[in-house]
Parts: sequence; structure tokens; C-alpha cells
Amino acid sequence: MADIRTNLRLPEELYAQIKQLAARDLRSVNAQMIALLQEAIAHRQQELQRQEQRPDQELR
Repeated sequence: MADIRTNLRLPEELYAQIKQLAARDLRSVNAQMIALLQEAIAHRQQELQRQEQRPDQELR
């Protein structure tokens, strides 16, 4: 799969947090952002699947 290049504007504090996590995990900021996005997407997809499995409970 080809990589897509894009510009992204982030609040300074958020960038600082990502940079700090990247240093701790021995990753570049770019690699850390990719890892965090992948984790967030996987988490969101799991939430959506759970909601689809029990739609009657979500309406309350």
C-alpha cells in the first residue's frame, strides 16, 4: 500500500504529548501518530460492533 502525504494542523499541546509518547516508545512522531490512529480506529470499530450486537440497549 502506498503512503499518502498530507499536512496536518495540531494544537501545540497535542503535538507535545505525541512527541513525548514517541520518545518513550522509541518511535518517530510520524510512526507514533500512525500507531495511535490505528489503536483509536480499532477501539472505535470494536465499540461499533458491540453497539450493533445490542441495539436495543443503546436506545435507552
